[in-house]
Amino acid sequence: MPRLTTDRLRPIVYISGPYRSSKGESGVWDNIMAAREATAWLLAEGFAPICPHLNTMLMGGSILPGDPVGEVDVFLEADAELVRAADAMWRLIGWQQSAGSLYEIEVAKLHDKPIFDYYFSIRRWIKHWRLDHDLDPHTGLRADSVVLRADPAGPAQSAA
Repeated sequence: MPRLTTDRLRPIVYISGPYRSSKGESGVWDNIMAAREATAWLLAEGFAPICPHLNTMLMGGSILPGDPVGEVDVFLEADAELVRAADAMWRLIGWQQSAGSLYEIEVAKLHDKPIFDYYFSIRRWIKHWRLDHDLDPHTGLRADSVVLRADPAGPAQSAA
């Protein structure tokens, strides 16, 4: 189990990219999978991603049945709260054609969130974020942190 702490160890990154698609459900699925791949990469790199694609995956029609326009507004209002909570935003390919992404980006700009398009720029940014939070830029741990790990071989045996 990870060590419990009140310290922030991972910056929160909101993933913005197209969800809906002119290709129908197969296009929506492709967009969800692209966002899922970005989520996995961010986790592996030390971020705490927020992926709205996975939060509302295939929920169309379940919030406001018969009102798809109103339902999109509900999703985007909730997404705006998540953008506000995030430290930064990562835009996925196709964001320029996504009305939802354009809305999310305006929210991020309104709240002075850094916005990234490329993995190498967000990877560089995490080092600065860690330094600003008094963390090692490479490990993400505080210099005075003690990380305890269980020995897979079990407890040490006494020689006595």
